[in-house]
Amino acid sequence: MEEGSFVSVLSAVIVLGVLSSVSSAGAVTYSGWGIAQLIETDNSGSATFPQVAMDSNGNAFVVWYQSDGTLDHIWSNRFVVGAGWETAQRVESSPELAAGPHVAMDSYGNAIAVWNRFDGARWNVWSNRYVSGAGWGAAQLIETDDSGSACTSQVASDSAGNATAVWYQSDGVRFNIWSNRYIVGAGWMTAQLIESDDSGDASEPRVATDSLGNAVAVWSQSDGIRSNIWSNRYVTGVGWGSPQLIETDNAGGASAPELAVDSSGNAVAAWWQFDGIRSNIWSNRFVVGIGWGTAQLIETDSSGTASGPHVAVDRSGNAVAVWYQSDGVRNSIWSNRYVVGTGWGAAQLIETDNSDAFNPRVAVDNSGNAVSVWCQYDGTRYNILSNRFVVGTGWGTAKLIESDNSGDAYWPEVAAGSSGNAVVVWSQSDGARISIWSNRFVVPDTTPPSLSLTSPSQGLTTETSVVTVTGITEPGVTLKINGVLVAVGPDGSFSCELALVEGSNTILANATDAGGNSVTVSRTVTYLNPVPNLREELNATHDDLEDVKSQSLLLIALFAVFAVLAVVMSVMYFSLRKKTVGKGGNVDKRLPPPPQS
Repeated sequence: MEEGSFVSVLSAVIVLGVLSSVSSAGAVTYSGWGIAQLIETDNSGSATFPQVAMDSNGNAFVVWYQSDGTLDHIWSNRFVVGAGWETAQRVESSPELAAGPHVAMDSYGNAIAVWNRFDGARWNVWSNRYVSGAGWGAAQLIETDDSGSACTSQVASDSAGNATAVWYQSDGVRFNIWSNRYIVGAGWMTAQLIESDDSGDASEPRVATDSLGNAVAVWSQSDGIRSNIWSNRYVTGVGWGSPQLIETDNAGGASAPELAVDSSGNAVAAWWQFDGIRSNIWSNRFVVGIGWGTAQLIETDSSGTASGPHVAVDRSGNAVAVWYQSDGVRNSIWSNRYVVGTGWGAAQLIETDNSDAFNPRVAVDNSGNAVSVWCQYDGTRYNILSNRFVVGTGWGTAKLIESDNSGDAYWPEVAAGSSGNAVVVWSQSDGARISIWSNRFVVPDTTPPSLSLTSPSQGLTTETSVVTVTGITEPGVTLKINGVLVAVGPDGSFSCELALVEGSNTILANATDAGGNSVTVSRTVTYLNPVPNLREELNATHDDLEDVKSQSLLLIALFAVFAVLAVVMSVMYFSLRKKTVGKGGNVDKRLPPPPQS
């Protein structure tokens, strides 16, 4: 094989493992809308008008009222990210009629619910709180005015779990707007009247809070001639202020206000208002430190009546409003968007199905992306549809999110988490009774997983033929190193051994997540085979030994020559001496001594 950059061959000792795109039991493996799911299974009677809330992590609570065949009671179910829906559970145990629940959640996954309960003489407002790890507590009456019935209770929670509830209540003459506040560690305070206009009835209260617990309430109130939109604000540590009229158009009545508040306390309200010919959608905005602005018409289509507005805001105060509007033949779903510093844009049709649609709802994530849902007639039954708005892209294409054709689906509600994942709930008939269903939207993952190699180092040169590859990646990914699967630990760590070939080796690690996003990291390692160098060294050593051997043989030969010469000289010496002694003469002392061997 030629030297140079090429993909090396993995050794047979590479560590393999069983890999899955799901990192834990119950984890979601899809993106976009999932499959509609029945979240209550009590067949005693119908379940209707679900309400849903979500915390910043995407966990959700839904509440509804359900008949046991005799009375309606308040039920709930909880969605836990990674686990799914739990088992439906009753929130209250009263033998009395209950209806109209509403729910809110804090940042810790705790929930608080309010509802109306009939005591045989009048309707009252009750509440219960769910604490993570403990469950629902005991239901509690949060207003004690027996002058008349209390209706349409709503609740909002701040990030710490403190909550504000509002409702409208009869004093025996007219309906007024009341509120109570829940403080973590202290419980519910005393119910308080938050408007004092006796001109006519007040109704349809809505409330929203910011992250610090400051609250804004809006409602519709009659002045004896027409209904108008009013508001009041609660400031933590100060209390409720004075009610304020937030629209001044006297052409016709205003009704059905909706409200959303951003994390800083700025609010956007929307409502429908009659102009003498048709109803239109209006809005006003509250800015902390400035107050309410001037009411503004946010749709200009004169084809027919516009009704049923709903509004949501992101953490920066940008808002999305939706409503249904007649074109003279059918109702369609419309939307408009408010951008801080720019204002409202142009109203836009967000579904193009030529069948009747109504009751839209909308939820917005922290970045301003929105999910809207509504119910729409297909010529046979009503179904639940949705569309999604993405900042910088706009609205997509409306999509059916439930496919049960047993009966009609109504009253959708939607909540979104900070990252944009959303939960939708609705009531749906199976032909015999009405049940509560849900679907979940998971934001498509477009972010590649993290991946880093801790060894080997880039540009490593080694004389070892096997290198250990280690690193960290996103748990649950599919990891391949030079095309072969490698096990990833629960913490994202991995390790395997890779056989090197002589020369330059390129190591390619590729991680792919459940959304199909992938990332590749490479390393170059050079393997220097030590065998050729060892062979050269051995040959050199052999040559050296041969030289030594030759030199040794020469020395041995010379030594042998000298030894022979010594022997010869010794023989000659003794022979000469013998001859001299044999003649009787003395030894000639002048003769040299015999050589020493």
